[in-house]
Amino acid sequence: MKRILSLATSCLALAGAASAAEVLVTADITTSTTWTADNVYNLQTQVYVKNGATLTIEPGTVIASTNGLNGALIVTKTGTIMAMGTKKQPIVFTSRRDDTAGGDTWHDGNTEPQGGDWTTLTFTASSANSVLDHVDLRYAGNRYSSG
Repeated sequence: MKRILSLATSCLALAGAASAAEVLVTADITTSTTWTADNVYNLQTQVYVKNGATLTIEPGTVIASTNGLNGALIVTKTGTIMAMGTKKQPIVFTSRRDDTAGGDTWHDGNTEPQGGDWTTLTFTASSANSVLDHVDLRYAGNRYSSG
């Protein structure tokens, strides 16, 4: 079975207490997978949910991307996302520099997130079974320059 995610080798600590472990998401999701709130998922590239796989995302989960990596989550016609957060525990897609979601998980101090820090959450036209509820999308988009 192809390994989909690679865990960071250590758990990070915040103010002496254990905080979420960073999971580097580096490959497409081709088998059903659950992302849990005790991890922070860092999109390292464009990641596709496909081949009949369902990505289930638990309430309170943070999905981020490092600026400049063009991290994206793309649901194809054969993939499904079930992201059902709650009012008290929304699911957050954001920039790695956003310390308001999950705290200063990367211990990089006070950093300023910007639009375009990660790229997109995309559903192809025929991906009809996905559900998003209480999902917060922050600092996504594309940056273009007039080179």
